[in-house]
Amino acid sequence: MNQPHIPPPASPAAPPGLTEGDENTLNLLSTLFFVYAAFVGLIAIVCGAFAFMKASTPQVQHGEQLVGGVFMAVFGAFALFLLAKAVLIVVAGRALTRRTNYVLCIIGACVSLMNIPLGTALGIFAITVLQRPAVKARFSYPA
Repeated sequence: MNQPHIPPPASPAAPPGLTEGDENTLNLLSTLFFVYAAFVGLIAIVCGAFAFMKASTPQVQHGEQLVGGVFMAVFGAFALFLLAKAVLIVVAGRALTRRTNYVLCIIGACVSLMNIPLGTALGIFAITVLQRPAVKARFSYPA
C-alpha cells in the first residue's frame, strides 16, 4: 500500500490582475468605440443617401449626367468605406469588451486616427491604454 504521491495538476497561470482603474478604462474605451462606430455609421448612411438622391434625380443634359455619375460613385464609395470602418470599430470594441484579440484592438485604434478630432483623440487614448504592460498581459490570457 505504498503508493507514490502524485501531485495535483498544476493550475493554469492566473491572468495578471489589472487594477480597478485599468478595468474601468478598458470598459470606458469599449463604450467609446461603440459610440464612435455609431457616429461613423450615421455619416455612412448620410453619404449613401446623398449618392442615392443624386442617382435618382433626372438629368437633362449629358454633362449633368456625367457629373451625377461621378457624384454618385464618389459618395457611394465613401459610404462603403465608412460602413466598413464602422463595422471594424464595432468588432474592435467587442474585442475590447471581451479582452481578446489585442491586434484587432490596435488596428481599430489606428483606423480611428483618420478622423479629426474625435477619432484622433479616441485612437491616441486607445493606443496609450493598450500599450500598458498590465493591459497587454491581460489580453494574452483567456477570459
